[in-house]
Amino acid sequence: EMEGPFDLVVGADGAWSKVRVWLSEVKPAYSGVSGYEMEIHEPARTCPDVDTLVGRGSFFGSSDRKMLNSQRMGNNSLKVRSWYLCPEGEAKETLDKYGKKGTLERILERYADWAPEMTKFLRQGDLNGLRHWTLYELPVGFRWEHKKGFTLIGDAASLATPFSGEGVNKAMKDSLQLAELIEKSQDPDEDLTLDQAVSTYEQLMFPRAEKLQAATMGNKQTMFGSDAPIGLMTHLVRTVAHDSPSILVNMLGTAPVIAVVFSFFWIRQQIGWAVRRFWRKT
Repeated sequence: EMEGPFDLVVGADGAWSKVRVWLSEVKPAYSGVSGYEMEIHEPARTCPDVDTLVGRGSFFGSSDRKMLNSQRMGNNSLKVRSWYLCPEGEAKETLDKYGKKGTLERILERYADWAPEMTKFLRQGDLNGLRHWTLYELPVGFRWEHKKGFTLIGDAASLATPFSGEGVNKAMKDSLQLAELIEKSQDPDEDLTLDQAVSTYEQLMFPRAEKLQAATMGNKQTMFGSDAPIGLMTHLVRTVAHDSPSILVNMLGTAPVIAVVFSFFWIRQQIGWAVRRFWRKT
């Protein structure tokens, strides 16, 4: 069924946007990361220790090219997610083949040598709600040539993995910025056409999106890198230092400070290994 014509079509239709194909031939590519998600509905009642560990925000661990995280939701439930590097389609195929119970057993096997305080996230999740995720992304810096009558916002414009937690914020900023410019173009006192408004939005959005995509890519690469979690911690310190307007904070990103941070977390990692290897067995 066809409708229209329209002055402007805004693609707010996510990763596999039908509108994007009118602007670019580029398609999302598999990110290399897949995983599973469950929910703990009433953590304060069923697992207060887990509830306390997550607090009001989130909790995550990253090592051995895999990641486990839990995030507080608005209704006080917890989302629990397990991510790992694997071939495209493996997460879905595992769930289809082994079912939810069998898939959870295989997830737990993957974290067999992790601290039980963390694997408890998985054991407390609602198995009935277990679902798989296969993550895709657009190239960092993805852009399109302006085309009258079409534009994109949110994931349709700059799909990335969720490892910066900024996707929804970016989509809301896109929507607000585009709406303000469209509204301005309708003001007879403003010398701005609708097409000029959309073009202006795109030129403002592109560098903002690229910065977010680059940050997300950096997070993904260090979260699943061979030197995680130490590499991740030094990456986060470097990122905070780079983005801060404070000269003092900028100094945290210098090589000597990064070396100290790396050494600190490396020593803690070795102590933790020794405790798990020897002390907990006695």
